[in-house]
Amino acid sequence: MVKYEMAGERIRAQYMIANQTTTDAKIVLRKAGYTGGGYREQYEGKTIDTFPIIEMILYWGREHWEKQPGIHELCCGKVPEELRKYVDDIKVHIWEMRYLPQEVRERFHSDMRIVLDYLAEGNNLRSDQKVVHKAALIRMINVLSGEEDSTTESAILKEMNIREEDEITMCELFEQYVRMGKREGRQEGRQEERQSGIKALIITCIELGADYNTTAEKVKTRFQLSEESVTENMNLYWN
Repeated sequence: MVKYEMAGERIRAQYMIANQTTTDAKIVLRKAGYTGGGYREQYEGKTIDTFPIIEMILYWGREHWEKQPGIHELCCGKVPEELRKYVDDIKVHIWEMRYLPQEVRERFHSDMRIVLDYLAEGNNLRSDQKVVHKAALIRMINVLSGEEDSTTESAILKEMNIREEDEITMCELFEQYVRMGKREGRQEGRQEERQSGIKALIITCIELGADYNTTAEKVKTRFQLSEESVTENMNLYWN
């Protein structure tokens, strides 16, 4: 994706924003090609202004990106020192999106804030932020969390009886997502996800001001639990 920073009618800077899901030790070579192509257009007069090109790599992988080699590190291992000074040392700038600190995440105000907080906090996330793009948000969270489900986002919203134009908070959307059984017991061995759903529902009810009995009844109905199991889960999460 390319964005331009404008100063009136003139271009002040161009930003190239790339998404990356795996580490790549040679990614600096790709950057050299992308930014080089942009500067070539300026040289050939395809733009009125000359301006810097800044490439930003948004990395979504779980594994930390330990190395960010520049051209010198990647290519100049056998180059004599007296020649290395003539090699432009291009470097890459990578943001690990799963590990952004809270003070950085707080600068986001779109649905991206929900995505970043979800990646950082997982199912413990609680937010009253309004969701603008429901289907896109569900799709992105599913992909980044490794959810293997072929159900379309439109079908998910329809099953939850939610329309794109409806006003709904992240907490409410997540609670509805749990309600439809999206994360409960699809196959043997999914009990841990089912338990996360029960916990999420109880905490959501608490935050929405529901009393103990109403919450217990919702848990019993939606997860088809026995009275004993409802009591056990309420004792775990109510306080």
